[in-house]
Parts: sequence; C-alpha cells; structure tokens
Amino acid sequence: MKVLCIGNKPAYPKVDGGCVASAAFLNDLIHAGCSVHYAFLYTDKHPFKEDLFPSAFKEQVNIKARYVNTSVKKLDAFKHLFSAASFNVERFYSKQFETELVQLVKEQNFDTIIFDNVFSARYQSKLKEEFPQTPCFIRSHNVEFEIWESLADGTRNWIVRSYLKKLAKDLRRFEIAAYNHSQGVLTITEDDHEELKKLGVTSNIQHIPVSVTIPDYAHSYDQNGLFHLGAMNWRPNVEAVDTILKYLPVWVERNPNTHFTIAGIQSKERYDHLESESVTVEGFVEDITTFVQSQGILVAPIQSGSGVRIKILEMMALGVPIITTTLGAQGIADTSGVLIADDHESLAEAVYALRNDEKKRQELGQKAKSIITLHHNSVTISQKVLEFIKRK
Repeated sequence: MKVLCIGNKPAYPKVDGGCVASAAFLNDLIHAGCSVHYAFLYTDKHPFKEDLFPSAFKEQVNIKARYVNTSVKKLDAFKHLFSAASFNVERFYSKQFETELVQLVKEQNFDTIIFDNVFSARYQSKLKEEFPQTPCFIRSHNVEFEIWESLADGTRNWIVRSYLKKLAKDLRRFEIAAYNHSQGVLTITEDDHEELKKLGVTSNIQHIPVSVTIPDYAHSYDQNGLFHLGAMNWRPNVEAVDTILKYLPVWVERNPNTHFTIAGIQSKERYDHLESESVTVEGFVEDITTFVQSQGILVAPIQSGSGVRIKILEMMALGVPIITTTLGAQGIADTSGVLIADDHESLAEAVYALRNDEKKRQELGQKAKSIITLHHNSVTISQKVLEFIKRK
C-alpha cells in the first residue's frame, strides 16, 4: 500500500511527545509493509534538520519538507477577531505546500492519505476535491480545542481569556468538521475516542495506541529520588512540576533527604532560580537513558490536556517506577503498571511508599515494562493501523 503521511512538524529530532508519536506512527507504517511518502511543514520552533533523521528512515521513506512562518503577527491576530476560520490552523497553511501536495498525489497515485495531527488536515479539503477517490484519514494526537479551552479557563485577564475562548471555539468547529470530512480517525487514547463520539464525529473512529520501542536497558532500583522529565513549554508539564514544588516542602519535612530533579526543554529558564539542596534543575537532556540511570521515581501529576503522555510510555519501557494521575495515564493500555494519585494525600502516600521500598519500585517498574512489551509493540499496532486504513 502506498501511503502519503502529512505532518505539521518534522518527526525528527524527537524533541517532544508529538514528535515521538509521529516517528512511532511512521515506523508503524513501515513495519506494516507500506511504501511511505512523508510530507511535512517545518517552522522556526520545529526546524528541519535532515542530518538528524535516522539513515535507515531516510532510506525507506521519501521526504518532502516545506517551511512555513507560524509566528503570531498582531495584525493577523486582530483580523481573526472578525473571522470564523481557526487562527491556530491557518498559521500552518502554505499555498506553495498545497500546490506541492496536489502535484505529489497526482504523480504518485497514493492508495491512502493520512494527516498526522488535525493541523495538517488544513489541506484535506483541497486534496479531496482534487482526488475524491483517495481515502483520507486523520490521526488525532489530542482533542486540540480542549487544550485551548483549558488555557482560557486558567487565564485571569478577561481580554486574553475572551480571545483564547474564541481560538478554542473556532478550532473546535474546524476540528469536528475535518474529522467528519475524513474516511476515519485514529485516536491515540480511548478517552479521546469517546470524546470525539460525544462531540458528534460520525466518521469511523479507531483507538490505536502509540507504539514504543523497548530498549536494551536494565533499570537500577537503588535510587529513590523524585524526578520529572518533560518540555517546559507545554502547560500540563509546568502544572505538574508546580504541583510537586508546592508539596515538596511537606515531603522534605517528613523525609529530609527527599530530592526532586526537573529536566527537559526550557526547565533551566523556568526553574533554575529554585536550585537548592532538595531541588536540581537539569535542563535539556540529550541522552535520556543515561539521565534515567541516575534517577529514581518519575512523578507526573498531570492536571490538564488530552492524548497520551509519551514520556510516561517511554519511562515505562525503561522500567522506571511512575506516579501519575488518572489524566496522566490516558492512552496506557493497562494502568496497573503505574501508581495513580489524583490528590495531595494519595500523591504523598505514593511518594513515601515508593521512596522507602526498593522492592516495590522494582515490581512496579518491571510491571510497567511488561505492559509496554505486550500492548504497545510496533508489530501488533502496525497491523491494527493497516487493517483500519484498508477499510473504505
């Protein structure tokens, strides 16, 4: 099967969860035996660096990249107040890219087109108009408009809040219409699957988990420090770290040697001033495996957002003991491999229990790794993807 996958940012380098999910999906298509063409936009935030794409990937996939300037211009943002179009989506529109996509589909005669993330589905209408016989699918990473609704609800300034609510409303309208215009939607989590049905999406929806590579790595469980690893330019991660920092003094008072490490993009910029005996700010981590070897327990009290937390899946694959929330565990096929804590009392008890019991850390970490091996392996998931996109 010849497949065109269209993205709104490059899958490599894997600098955030969205990139990891995209890279995993592309590799699932390869493992399913598909002939894959990958066309994507790149921006100043997510530049295209061809040398950072794996050699094996470039040998198997045909790549087409196009730059788009997604910087927010005040005049464009103001004009949007009088438009029903989604400003979030329109920032990813390039007439030149659209023309290139039409030419590419005309030349290659693809069996299927998949938009990886709803923002790239901005090009769906044109491609369906030009090639009505080619089925189009959308892979949903999140219910995107809900993230913007959450941002609006958490904003005190009423002017900014009103503008964010409009962004969310317009994005919701586009998102539902795009899904209904497609032949089918692949969601990363079962919760998103159910949410889209409630929102009135009538296209065929299939929940297909993110596949995760199991590294050749044996985690050591003698460390009992706490850590959080994630991009600090994403609000749910900031909320999670702020929650830990809020309660950390109480935990330190009970266990004076409690230590918390913050790592990830922009963590230095946001938290470096909080360095102390009980807090270390690591910054961006080049080698995750090496970093994790020196760490103990991943604590991720996620409070908002949708979709799967890729970093949690990656830590499970490494056998790391994890404490998260019900929301943070979305998209995990079996949550018995993590501890769920949705309030401070249960969070504190989970922290104390794991910090003081090496055997429990090991049991939880090994259970997590076995769940990834069983439910999130590429062989199983690639077949699910193939079966779904073959439906017409």
